[in-house]
Parts: sequence; structure tokens; C-alpha cells
Amino acid sequence: MWLFTKYGFFSVVQTYDDPEKMMIRGRCREDLERLAAFALDQAAIGLPDNVIETPKADYHYRLICDRADWLVIAYELAQDVDYGNFKNQIKDDYRHSLYERVWGVMRDLQNKCEWEEAQLRFDPDDLPAEGRTYFDDLADDNLPSLPDELDDPDSPFYDPGRWLPELIEIEEDDLD
Repeated sequence: MWLFTKYGFFSVVQTYDDPEKMMIRGRCREDLERLAAFALDQAAIGLPDNVIETPKADYHYRLICDRADWLVIAYELAQDVDYGNFKNQIKDDYRHSLYERVWGVMRDLQNKCEWEEAQLRFDPDDLPAEGRTYFDDLADDNLPSLPDELDDPDSPFYDPGRWLPELIEIEEDDLD
């Protein structure tokens, strides 16, 4: 589970050898130290004093705790949400810009999902009779789709987070 919080970014998984232990991984030691201080202050849970360093692993910093303790910490993190806009809570400019990039990438996923849902809902038979003639020559497998070029970083059309397909209404006069 990835968590973006005002205390830091965390990847939380169960440990490899004990499903009752959780591993809280971080990119920055300071994030785990802030989380440990929060856990002690808000949940009266003392996480280990020493952050485990794993410089050869993907995440260089880790804390291990009991699953039951993690459940309490996660609950307290949820209770601590006292804002209407998460990104505005991030005061460090560099971190804020990184979080905005993650937001943009996930917006791309939203756009793709909405485009695919629109395709599933599209039915030329729902158009007025005048509009149906425009689609008479289109087979179901030729309906508009998300162009492959949009997913190809080498394509001139690739623009992550900036391209949003627009569904337009066809005017009756445009069909002549």
C-alpha cells in the first residue's frame, strides 16, 4: 500500500516471513522518523528507535511493527486528515512538485478509464435517425479508440497528463 501523507511517503507491506508483522518502507529516513513521532504522539505506539537502512534495496529505509500496531497508526493517520486539499499541506516545494507529478500521472489513468467507459456506452442506435447515417459504415470493431501513439513516449502525440479526449456533439447540419 502506498501512502502519501503530510508526514511523508510510505510503502507498507507485510514482512516476508511473518504475516503479523508490517514493514513500513520509505524513500527518506526523515519520513519514517516523522511517522514514528506521530505514532508515539497520536497512538501511543512506540515504533523502533532505529530506522533500518537497506541501501541495496529499492526502499533504503524501513521500520518493522506488529500488524495490530500498524492498524492503529493507519487509523490515526486517517483521523488526522483535517484539510480539504492534500497537496496544499505539503510545504516543501520539491516534495510538492513530486506529489503533483504523481497526481498528474494518476489523472492520466482517470482520463484513459473515462475514455474506455465512454466507448462502452457509445451506441450509434441511440442517435437520432439523421445522425445514424454517419455511423452506418463503421463496424463495431472500428469505433473510435484511444490511439496507440498516446501511450508511446517516442510519439509526437505523447503528452502525459495533458491530453484529454473530448466527446463532441454532432450537429445535424454537419451530417450533410
